[in-house]
Amino acid sequence: MKILHTSDWHLGRRPAGGVGLYSNERYEDYFKAAEYIVNESVKNKVDVVIISGDLFDKSDISPETLYKAERLLNVLKENEIKVLAIEGNHDQVSTYKESWIWYLEKKELAIFPKSYLDGEKFKFVPIEIDGIKFFGISYQSNLNEKALHDLSQSLDKGENIVIVHTAIVNDLSDTLLPGCVTKEVIDAFSNKVLYIAAGHFHSFYKYPSTNPYFFIPGSPEYWDLNEKGQKGYIIFDTDSREYTFYPSKKRKLSTYRIRIDNYKEFVANLDIEEGEIINLEVNSASGRYPNVSWIEGELLSKGALKVNVKVIFEGQVFNSRQLKNLSKEEIEKEIIKSWGNIFSKNADDTSKLISTLKKTEKEEDLIDIFDDFLNKLLKGEKDDN
Repeated sequence: MKILHTSDWHLGRRPAGGVGLYSNERYEDYFKAAEYIVNESVKNKVDVVIISGDLFDKSDISPETLYKAERLLNVLKENEIKVLAIEGNHDQVSTYKESWIWYLEKKELAIFPKSYLDGEKFKFVPIEIDGIKFFGISYQSNLNEKALHDLSQSLDKGENIVIVHTAIVNDLSDTLLPGCVTKEVIDAFSNKVLYIAAGHFHSFYKYPSTNPYFFIPGSPEYWDLNEKGQKGYIIFDTDSREYTFYPSKKRKLSTYRIRIDNYKEFVANLDIEEGEIINLEVNSASGRYPNVSWIEGELLSKGALKVNVKVIFEGQVFNSRQLKNLSKEEIEKEIIKSWGNIFSKNADDTSKLISTLKKTEKEEDLIDIFDDFLNKLLKGEKDDN
């Protein structure tokens, strides 16, 4: 059997504001990236497509987003390619038990392998295709690790594939993003699975380094313009147990780091592609700041779709005039440092917390994230004393 593994399409995503050329172009980019993967599935004659969570960017989607998603999945159905999908944290709703993944299963556009908490243990309802059992674990927030542990304990060695919306971190107490798991819980699947199809993080990842069986393909498009790492999809052959990573087709994004001394010359001589997004970091050790409006105008006139300019002042005390030229994240850090409390001592982590909370939709997740972060800070204070 040939399987294409993809994740984190985030269909329906729009940049903040939701209006204008940039927003409309980026909205379409997510569908174009997904369409490329659908076409590659047909071209490569795969038997199954796995979407390991975050098919949609949010649970409250527009009719147009749903219509365009159905059209994409219909192409796979017409080519007799089965689609197995689970819920990611962006897909889930808090007011109803059923998500749009449930709806797509009712429309016979996807198969939804389910799991549920029964008392103190998770139970699983696998889908069997050509002798291979597919187990699905939709996003369980901080219970992802328990769900995987329960599944590993119930599995015998065999032809098993696990679909889960999670990523591996070294220390659960050291991450602000819920739903991650440790390597130890994944190690328990050794010799019990052919493949673990994961998601949640947006860059390609495999584990362990030798004979890997846990994979994240990365989101096809940039969910955030600061994301790094490879993005694509994976084709896995269950007979040979070989995998191949392929890059996705996404909008070109380039990041440049320059010094203020030559920024005008650099911008004037920079060749860019039509529709390219430019991140430009200008380092100023002297406290001078560049003409941001000129930079944006010059690069937009060359065909850039979007220009983000970030000014970094080395060892300077920021005044109000300088702050206007900083990114929102840099301004937030300076404000946090001025509080003069426990959060100020860990300004970088506090800033990351604020960013994570802004992206988190479910109220119970907000509480869990803040509690974990506060416990971490308080433990650091106690250790220091």
